[in-house]
Amino acid sequence: MRLLVAVDAPREPGKPVLTTIVQGIDDGPVHHFGDVLTGLGWSPGMSRTMVEAIHKRELARAYAPHRLD
Repeated sequence: MRLLVAVDAPREPGKPVLTTIVQGIDDGPVHHFGDVLTGLGWSPGMSRTMVEAIHKRELARAYAPHRLD
């Protein structure tokens, strides 16, 4: 988990959380993604629903520059 936090540290406004591209089963976040977010400055103890919403948003932001609309 520390490696995933290190990938995105320091957290910068406007920069997507790139560790979202490491996905778990069913294309959702890896089991410890909430801990990664906490390591990056989000509040600890977020619900799984909140973690999944952040994952979905950050995944879209990570891939946005590469979209071929």
